[in-house]
Amino acid sequence: MATEKEKVAPSTDAEIRLQKLWNKVLNIDTDKIGAEDSFFRLGGDSLDAMHLSNLAQTSGVQLTVANIFKYPSLAAMAKKIEAVGQETVDEIEPFSILQETQTFDTIFAAAIEQCGVHRSEIEDIYPCTPLQVEFMQNSLAHPGYFSIQFIYSFADDLDLERLRRAWDVVAASNAVLRTRIIQSSSCFYQVVMKSPDSCDIAQNLESYLSQDMNKPLGLGQQLTRCAIVNEDKTGKRYWIWTTHHATYDGWSRQLLLTELQRAYRDSTPSIERVKFNNYVRYVTQRDLSDADSFWHTQLTGSTSKPFGTWPASYQPAAKSTLRYDISYSEKTSLDVTIPTILQAAWAVTVANSIHSNEVTLKLTLTGRNAPISGIEQMMAPTATTVPHRLRVDEKQHTHRFLHNIQKWWAEVSQFEHIGWHRIRSLSNDAATACDAAMPIVIHPQTGSSSTELQFDSARLFRAAPCQFLMDCYLTEAGVAVSVYFDDIVFGAGEMQRLLARFGFVFEQMCRAGPEHRLQDIPVGEL
Repeated sequence: MATEKEKVAPSTDAEIRLQKLWNKVLNIDTDKIGAEDSFFRLGGDSLDAMHLSNLAQTSGVQLTVANIFKYPSLAAMAKKIEAVGQETVDEIEPFSILQETQTFDTIFAAAIEQCGVHRSEIEDIYPCTPLQVEFMQNSLAHPGYFSIQFIYSFADDLDLERLRRAWDVVAASNAVLRTRIIQSSSCFYQVVMKSPDSCDIAQNLESYLSQDMNKPLGLGQQLTRCAIVNEDKTGKRYWIWTTHHATYDGWSRQLLLTELQRAYRDSTPSIERVKFNNYVRYVTQRDLSDADSFWHTQLTGSTSKPFGTWPASYQPAAKSTLRYDISYSEKTSLDVTIPTILQAAWAVTVANSIHSNEVTLKLTLTGRNAPISGIEQMMAPTATTVPHRLRVDEKQHTHRFLHNIQKWWAEVSQFEHIGWHRIRSLSNDAATACDAAMPIVIHPQTGSSSTELQFDSARLFRAAPCQFLMDCYLTEAGVAVSVYFDDIVFGAGEMQRLLARFGFVFEQMCRAGPEHRLQDIPVGEL
């Protein structure tokens, strides 16, 4: 590749147009972006790829996230852009998305009965997404699971009544904050209420949190609520958001906080957001035959083993927590993203621990790759969960291992919305892989939040009913890793050693040269 002084200037109209888009996304001067440069070597990541794809759409060209990953150089990527007209999002009529499996009156009657409301209070009803179904089924099996209290502190000079009005504005303009979920003939539906619930007022934080946790977020009940706590004794003040995971994901939570603080300042919603029912229609009415075939092929022959062992009669619960920071001095020069290296490093670490050459991860993806104009600003849960089966061959070149993982990311983007339960049901091999899969969520780096609301803590209603799960938060300094585990299945010392190995393998992969192989990483010696 040419040096910075010898950069090959973009020559075609498509290359020049794409160069300008890279400039906006990566915040790099156009004269420093050459035709042979790689989007990822210049600092791009999966979040930037989604931003680039959406920016291309608004400028009148189509560039899929998959093609950004497959063709990272400017010249190659430019050949994949296509001229398109600006996509418009239809206004969907209320109740029009309902499936034909039941009569409209039957579903409406179930909504009225389970929600305990009058017919006139209901704005819309539509099916749940596959992930919402998974969340609700798990909550029914393990009451309290996927329910959480987010606690934010705020300054003394914040106007309490103005904050309450800001919530009313945001909830009124975003259906997911007025949504309940019902079950009818084994199907799950979202019921959107016309009027939002206002913020409660309380005087004692611990007392409110305790009482609030005794109010379940279940079928037919409001799935999100908030309160303002103005402590009499300490003078501290908090905003509490209690919610079920069926109403938010990590991406939409950041959008909510931004919108709430904006509404506090301006008293009006500033963005006309694409409605969640557009996404619901996309994921519930598309042909899934190609996705079925893709996942069946991906998981055929799986020999994945569960991470950890425990008696068949024992139900694990991830009640213990450990934190671990992974730092890196500079961005890797490889054509891969940090999330790609994290997946690879954890797979190698676990494969060594369980003495296996195959590891399956349960990945949570943003789902924001769906071809819906404005999905980046949709304040609703679009996240998806998929199994990633990795074969760990010690003789494989590290670069090839990493590039295969990144290639998988490109391939899976069009098949990620099928739903975990459907993937698991495709075959016995698929069930083997899914049952052994380790949950891992890689959170993209977020910008600095406004000063009105400062995150204090979060409290789960119930610990996850599993032996292990991992959160990786990308930061300016590196990666902040949080693991939640059952200390009967894993000792704290054992988990600390695993995390140290994880960090070491990650560092080795970042530094790997072209001849480096997985067997060159002395992971077992730590």
